[in-house]
Formats: sequence, structure tokens, C-alpha cells
Amino acid sequence: MEKEEVEEIEVPKLELKAKTSRIKGQPGLVRVHESLVEDVDFNAGDKVFMCTPEIDKGVIVKLNADKFIPTDVASIRKRDMDKLNIQDGDTVIIKNYKKYT
Repeated sequence: MEKEEVEEIEVPKLELKAKTSRIKGQPGLVRVHESLVEDVDFNAGDKVFMCTPEIDKGVIVKLNADKFIPTDVASIRKRDMDKLNIQDGDTVIIKNYKKYT
């Protein structure tokens, strides 16, 4: 039996600079500028996969659109930044997250 070739599907993603959120609270939320959500066909409230360019392991977080966040920044809760082992200014990638069953 031959292995089938699997076509790589281009996953919409955002590549932004991390910034620690000033909002104290539960992890699991990332805020980006509202114009970016439309650019990659995400919806506010969607679950997204957030990782670093070097490591494709990451966290699943809820996406919020905010007009007060700069367009090149992802505002990330402190505990999520700790899980990703990143600092302010590091690059993060946000991809659409679909759970397949």
C-alpha cells in the first residue's frame, strides 16, 4: 500500500510582537487590533493556536478584537507568556484552531 501524498493547506495566520497585557486575570485570552481579525478571516471569540516561530508547540487561547491595540502587537496574559517562554517584543504566531474529531 502506497502512502498518499497529503496536500499542505495554507493556514491563515498572524505574526505579531508579544506584549504583556496590563489586564490582570485568567490566562487564555489574546487581544489583537480589530482590523487584523478581518484580514485573516478570524472571528472575535474564536479559539486560536498561539506559538512561537521556533517551536510549533503552543497554547490555545480565545481571540479578542480591540481597536486600542497597535496593529503589530498581540496583547497576551502573563501566564500565557510564561507558558510560551517569551518576553515583550518576541514574535508570536496566531493560527486558526480547529478541533477535528
